[in-house]
Amino acid sequence: MLATKNRTGVMMGLILAMAVLMTACAPPGPRALIKGKKLLDAGNYDAAAQELETATSLMPTNASAWNYLGLAYHRAGQGSNAAVAYTRALQLNRELLEARFNLGCLWLEENKLDAAKSEFTAYTLRRSHAPDGWLKLGLAQLRATNSMAAEKSFREAINLNPKSAEALNGLGLVQLQ
Repeated sequence: MLATKNRTGVMMGLILAMAVLMTACAPPGPRALIKGKKLLDAGNYDAAAQELETATSLMPTNASAWNYLGLAYHRAGQGSNAAVAYTRALQLNRELLEARFNLGCLWLEENKLDAAKSEFTAYTLRRSHAPDGWLKLGLAQLRATNSMAAEKSFREAINLNPKSAEALNGLGLVQLQ
């Protein structure tokens, strides 16, 4: 039993050492992307943006890097920079739905309702089983005073997630109009 524990400990140590070496030996672009994502997840948006700027300069055709850069800018309150980064991500990969969703959220926050509706419509066409897309589309439609469309979107969000308080509230707001 002790020999098995020792082997397991040795194997875990080897795996950890390999992971450290692989990260340390990663090319600068992927290393900056990984570091930027970790900083983004930790809520350090300005530092994340700096790392992700490095990543996109070293890997200018990596759509995910541009999307993460957009998120860092977005969360740091730099809306115009975020829009540029999300747009670049979508130019590189039209199917990167996360960038489409993020850009829609930015447009919704900036009250650019037609642009937000366009992004969320494209998102929900490809991810029809994602309640968040329908919820955001419904919010954009509600703010644009398109009650019938908003009701349909909120109902779809509720069908996908019956306990969604936001979707139920949105539906209630539509019915008050």
